[in-house]
Amino acid sequence: MNSQFSHLVWLGAGTAAEPANIVNIAEHVTLIEAREAAYQYLKKKNTQTNVDIKQQLVCVASDSALFTEYNLAEYSAVNPATGLKALFPGLRKVGAEQLTSVAITDTIAELSLSGSDNALIIDIPDINLALLQAIQQSRQISLFKNIYIHTALEPLYKGSSISADVIAFMESCGYDLLQKNDQDPELPWLTFFANPLWVTLQITNDNLAAEQQAKAKLEKELAKSNLALNALQQASGSLKQELEKSNHNLTAQQQAKEALSKELDKTKQDLIAQQQTSEALNKELEKTKRDLIAQQQAKEAINKELDKTKQDLISQQQTKEALDKELEKNKQDLTTHQQVKDILDKELHKAKQDLSTLQNSAEKNTKDFESSKKELANANEAAKATAKLQLDFDLLSKTAANRKDLVTKLEKENLSLTEENLRLAKKQIVLEQEMIKADAQITLIKDLFLK
Repeated sequence: MNSQFSHLVWLGAGTAAEPANIVNIAEHVTLIEAREAAYQYLKKKNTQTNVDIKQQLVCVASDSALFTEYNLAEYSAVNPATGLKALFPGLRKVGAEQLTSVAITDTIAELSLSGSDNALIIDIPDINLALLQAIQQSRQISLFKNIYIHTALEPLYKGSSISADVIAFMESCGYDLLQKNDQDPELPWLTFFANPLWVTLQITNDNLAAEQQAKAKLEKELAKSNLALNALQQASGSLKQELEKSNHNLTAQQQAKEALSKELDKTKQDLIAQQQTSEALNKELEKTKRDLIAQQQAKEAINKELDKTKQDLISQQQTKEALDKELEKNKQDLTTHQQVKDILDKELHKAKQDLSTLQNSAEKNTKDFESSKKELANANEAAKATAKLQLDFDLLSKTAANRKDLVTKLEKENLSLTEENLRLAKKQIVLEQEMIKADAQITLIKDLFLK
């Protein structure tokens, strides 16, 4: 395939049927269409690797635009139809959608086109001239040697251009009308070719304009130089007079210079002495600064230690208060246990006395029983007395056993209380030692705090 174009850019591609077979003569092709149905059709129809298909609504500027679709889909547009309805009486709107348009200059810039061996097709009749004007202002029009435009003899949309307007504009940009396809006389296709001489003329005009600007600039610089020369000549006369006057004053200045030199030598010596003094003072100041920083750091450390000491003092005070409460409770418990122990000691002493009395009484009753038993062995009354004495003996024995159990229990309780008193006494001694240590620490902390 012999390629005529490096890159073909087709805006409003539709079905890409007209111009016919142009896709086959380009090395690379970019088809751009706003309608979803046409976009899907182009993807199915053009599967070549050198063909890119984009769905974009291309306008003069990036904005939100109402895109209206008609029953003749290829005439869908952003501007309202006017003359198009007269050309197609059956035309009717089938839908409208708010879309975000992309500026034509951005669309072309994204393609990174190079050289001028490219082609552009614009099949967007409502804004074709506006699109051409936009790429001409951005100088992108020079990228295309061939431009194909679908036009109309009469305005089809509100604000749209006609074929004559497009031809006049393209000629003003250096493009010649190469072909006019009148297959549909009302809607002709126009083919434009970039005139090589126009490009040369534009380059020449640009160079001429640059030379004229440079010449005007040189003329301004020359006039400015002449003014400066006149000013220098005038200044030269004044300088001569000033030179004569300066020669008269030179001798006096020389003498003054010698005096100033002597004064300068003395000033230098004074300055050296001052510098030495200043260096000594700077060293002393630096040492003072270091001492001050050290003192500040020591002060911060003391403040931190003081804060910690305050916290320790509060903690020790709280511990002391808790120990005081614990000691007071132990004292109360010790007093209570001592009182209970005294009561139990009294009960134990009384129980022992009762037990001794019962034992004495039991021994006496035993002796009486033995005596009565011998004296009344054969008498009936002796039997009754014996039975009574036996009952008394049994009762006393039982009471003595109960008293003995009670004494044993009291002795165990007394032993337990004694052990508890010893434990409390030891705990009290430990608490008192802790109180002494806490008081000593509090005194030490107070002394440190007061210092």
